[in-house]
Amino acid sequence: KLISSSLVRQAFTIKSRAKVNKGMPKIDIYLVRHGETTANRDEILQGHCDYPLTDLGILQAKEVGIGLKDISWDFIYCSDLPRAVHSLDLLLSENTNRSDNMAVVQTELIRELNFGVRESMRRGLSLKEAKEIFAKKNGIAVKDVVDTSESDSDVSIRQIKFLQTVKEEFLSRSSSGEMDRPFKVLCMTHGGFIRRFLRFQCNYPSPDSIKNCSVSILSMELEKSEGSESFDKYSLATEEDKVNIVYFKEE
Repeated sequence: KLISSSLVRQAFTIKSRAKVNKGMPKIDIYLVRHGETTANRDEILQGHCDYPLTDLGILQAKEVGIGLKDISWDFIYCSDLPRAVHSLDLLLSENTNRSDNMAVVQTELIRELNFGVRESMRRGLSLKEAKEIFAKKNGIAVKDVVDTSESDSDVSIRQIKFLQTVKEEFLSRSSSGEMDRPFKVLCMTHGGFIRRFLRFQCNYPSPDSIKNCSVSILSMELEKSEGSESFDKYSLATEEDKVNIVYFKEE
């Protein structure tokens, strides 16, 4: 059961572009968008629907894999949508530190947004237009079309739940939480999700678009409330030169 964002934000602190304090446990989170799909190419809104990677998308995923090949990942998370899973497989195939016990957790918490009736339709359609198309296609009245789009609040809540998961996994793998290097977390996810993650969780202005297979790096610092023996808070930060990094160069 998801808890309300208001309650979560009472327990956790989120800061924008803050400098991390020395000696505090730190986690570097790499948010990577999947490679180009046929829907991206054809200007179709995907959401929870799925389309295969194009040849360009496959190349993009391999190129970002080469760009990140020397990183030894402590945790790897992936959206459970096939386009993300395929992109991650291609990325990891280039990793020089990959081991057989490198576990990948697929999770719906970092899925793309649910765009409701607009999914699989041309980008730019209004909800009214999408409902009219859906009604005609399914032989029902427009008034009977139910839109299941996620709200910003819904998206923010699952993003916060994901950050809690990362924090808890980190603490479960470290006896004291004090580490001599930041943990490296790889997350293969989606453009709409990343844009809102930057805005909702980092208070960072969203780019106009998140490019396919671009990388956005966030620093998560765990903190203790006054008088607390456990790390019960975190701060999350990023910087302009760490958002939308592209390793693939189109000719």
